[in-house]
Amino acid sequence: MISILIVDDDINKASFIISSINTCYKVDITQASNVQEAKEVLQNNQIHLLITDLKMPLRSGEASNENGGKTLVEALYKSKHKINVPIYIVGLSQYENIHHNFSGVWKVWLYDASESDWQKKLRDLIFHIEKINHKIVKEKKETLFVEGITDKDIITLALSLFFDSFINTVTIETRKNSAGSSWVERQLIIWAKTLFKKNDGDYLIAVGLFDNDEAGLASIQAVNKFINIDSAESKTFSTLKLNKNYAHHLKDIYTAGIELPITLEELYSPSCWEYAKQQGWLVDRPVSENLLRHVKKWDKANQSFKEHIRSLNLSEEIGLYLNYKVHGGHKVDLVKYIKSMTKEEQKQVLSAFEPLLKDILKKLKLLK
Repeated sequence: MISILIVDDDINKASFIISSINTCYKVDITQASNVQEAKEVLQNNQIHLLITDLKMPLRSGEASNENGGKTLVEALYKSKHKINVPIYIVGLSQYENIHHNFSGVWKVWLYDASESDWQKKLRDLIFHIEKINHKIVKEKKETLFVEGITDKDIITLALSLFFDSFINTVTIETRKNSAGSSWVERQLIIWAKTLFKKNDGDYLIAVGLFDNDEAGLASIQAVNKFINIDSAESKTFSTLKLNKNYAHHLKDIYTAGIELPITLEELYSPSCWEYAKQQGWLVDRPVSENLLRHVKKWDKANQSFKEHIRSLNLSEEIGLYLNYKVHGGHKVDLVKYIKSMTKEEQKQVLSAFEPLLKDILKKLKLLK
């Protein structure tokens, strides 16, 4: 299967490019929205065709740079020992002045959604790549997209503990540097537009796992808004947000009427959090009345918010989850600590992951 990397910060444009390709070819498509993200993909994957916009951000969160595409191509040849240089590179830009000013060994085509010229050229190029690379085969598997590298590490460990027969069946993907919910969101959209199929004709499924926080919920809404629920694309993926049903050890917090946002770290057992507190790996968690399910039960006139929380009589170990969160820089340390345990100890501290993984495998249609 031909592997294609589309580097463009406009998800609508990327989706249209995919639709143009998918009318003729079955391909494996990955998308990046900036130069740094594209370089990370190329460090870990062999790409046959790179399709890049010319005007795009150099890094996540930055404004578009007119020389973004040129910077990316130049970086490929400066770092040949670190980056897998694609076999073919195409520039595709809707900005005609940049299109004319770009120079280099690779073709640059003017993108216009209403024109068919660039689409024909692109399909002809893919046909050519398919012919000369007919022996290259890349197996695509059911895929789980997660928000960060520690998420990938701990889920991989939990999968080996509770569902080891699936360890080579599921691909777990993330970005090395701060993927976040927006990255997972984009990967699901690209996956849906690609419409991967298995040999039996059924769609290959992907799942996006999101933290149950403001960013995660916003990304789930964005995916559902972008992909029509009645389309074939909607049958190729599922979203899954972390929730209190997986965190049975936090039952007292929710019984007390507090809606604590859940990330994967909240699924670690209290003993892990106690150890993290001793090591100084926790930081204060911002708390406000927004966490209260029943605000009216708080006597604001006579109690501060903290006094109200203390009046709930939560245990000290459970209070750790409410008062603190794991510092981003120490998530790796906490994962290393868990990995240092015996297998039985790991099963105990990660017991909340078993029902989570069961739901993921069901959504991937690997379990009934």
